[in-house]
Amino acid sequence: MRLRPLALALLAGLAGLPVEAGAQMVRVTQNPVDIVVPFTGGGFGVGVNESARLIWRGSFLGVHKITVQTALPVQRYDLSVDADVEALFATSVGPVDLSAGAPPQDFIVNIITPVGRNARLRYEATAAPAAEAGVDVHTVVYTITQQ
Repeated sequence: MRLRPLALALLAGLAGLPVEAGAQMVRVTQNPVDIVVPFTGGGFGVGVNESARLIWRGSFLGVHKITVQTALPVQRYDLSVDADVEALFATSVGPVDLSAGAPPQDFIVNIITPVGRNARLRYEATAAPAAEAGVDVHTVVYTITQQ
């Protein structure tokens, strides 16, 4: 069995207000994130990376949400991200498929506390059996805004 890797490099881009008293903040603990999808001769499998965490802080001014989107010129392989939210005051919407050119999608909603919280990120990459080995470099952007 020959193994040909498909590598995805994820660069986390962040958007939000400057970190000041009362301002929102969002950041990723590991950047970049690498995912390798093994090729086993019968097609590509699934590559998973769960090493990064998303850390955020809301504000006293209303309910907030975090959106996610990706940017890359040409996307050859499928990518999704999910959040294991460790917070009483926020909700993950479940896995989000990231597609080049798509608008920001809700990712974590109902953030109702200014206290800092975090979530483990689970990136999953897949490729069709006909796909060739290669590299996709995503810039994944997380943005915290009012809901």
